[in-house]
Amino acid sequence: MRHLLVLAALCGGLSSQSNQVPGTDAALATTDALGMYGRTGTLNGLACGVTVCNVGTVLIHWKAVMDPRHPVYAPIVCRETNGRFLQISDRSWVKHGFASINGSACNTCNTSDGTVLGPNCSDTYDAGLNADRYWLGPPEEIDPWLGAWSPVGSYFDRGDPDVGAPRNTDGVRSFSSSMAGALPPTAHRIRVDDADLAVPGSSFWYGQYIVITGEPEGRRDNNAVARQVTPSFVSNAWRFTDVGGDRQGPMLRNWQGATVTSAANGVDNGRFYVGVKVTGPNAQGQWHYEYALHNRDNSRGGASFRIAKCPSVVVSNLGFHDIDRLPATDWTVNVSSTEIAFFAPPSNPQEWNTIYSFWFDADAGPGAGNAQVDQARPGPGAATITIPTDVPGPAYMQILGAGCG
Repeated sequence: MRHLLVLAALCGGLSSQSNQVPGTDAALATTDALGMYGRTGTLNGLACGVTVCNVGTVLIHWKAVMDPRHPVYAPIVCRETNGRFLQISDRSWVKHGFASINGSACNTCNTSDGTVLGPNCSDTYDAGLNADRYWLGPPEEIDPWLGAWSPVGSYFDRGDPDVGAPRNTDGVRSFSSSMAGALPPTAHRIRVDDADLAVPGSSFWYGQYIVITGEPEGRRDNNAVARQVTPSFVSNAWRFTDVGGDRQGPMLRNWQGATVTSAANGVDNGRFYVGVKVTGPNAQGQWHYEYALHNRDNSRGGASFRIAKCPSVVVSNLGFHDIDRLPATDWTVNVSSTEIAFFAPPSNPQEWNTIYSFWFDADAGPGAGNAQVDQARPGPGAATITIPTDVPGPAYMQILGAGCG
């Protein structure tokens, strides 16, 4: 597996970010104990534990809701089946950090103030605590690029059910532990359907990503951690057995045999990763292309995924997978002489901490090229992010002749 990085975007992120705090660097060290904490029909509500280390040189704020100065954790569950890498969890709610234990799981810690995480110190939330809906909020309230969250008018401010004006916009917490306890069993947790877990011959991964206010973009590669797991269904419940150790870095790096590349929107917004795996040719001279697009922390979202191709390339058997299980919101595809373009409907741009997958067959083998992601919403920076990746390019075909060029 190859991992490539767009250095210009990375280095740019080190020099410009509106709320950047030099020396801020949080690393997720471990994730563990994926477990089931609720079940409705065939839908399962999961949670997992996580440990973070402050590997930077400055204190990181760790204050509880309703103070905005705290991290949030975003979980994800993925599956690889027959070379295809998919996110199988829905867009899970995020865990708001509320206090630090300042432990020494990473290094010798010399900080005792629970409202900050000191340099060299660690903090751990176990799976049961991460399953507690009292601390879970909607991901759309988070700006993953800046690490910003506004408590006023938030889910915690409004309550569930909504407490009404003026209390729902007064910046005082209305969402209570009794409200959390009254939620349906799977609500707000990591939700995965039975059908996505009961797939023989697959590899499964779960992971977390931490959002830290003011952390420089160039220090975020270690904000993610993942672990392989084996699911089994016993006595009407899913059990999960960890396989091997923790894997630090973006989730797509766990895709066996894939090439992973990435780019941010210059110095103005977050990063997309592209994984690609190409197999072939088969007896008919066709190559099969699998792509996975991961929005790590881009707050403007993705409105398209456009893969360059040579004019003579013929493609077929195109497919798409997102996370909402609603055919009406699937992305559409258009094949022109120069690109294979998947487009999001207005209701389903690719938001942060999600992986969308795309595939097709082509009569040309892979070559170096570019994919592009159009931003879904206006904002500072470019309208399009360009990411180098393998595309249907010049390759001699024994059956069909020259693939393109």
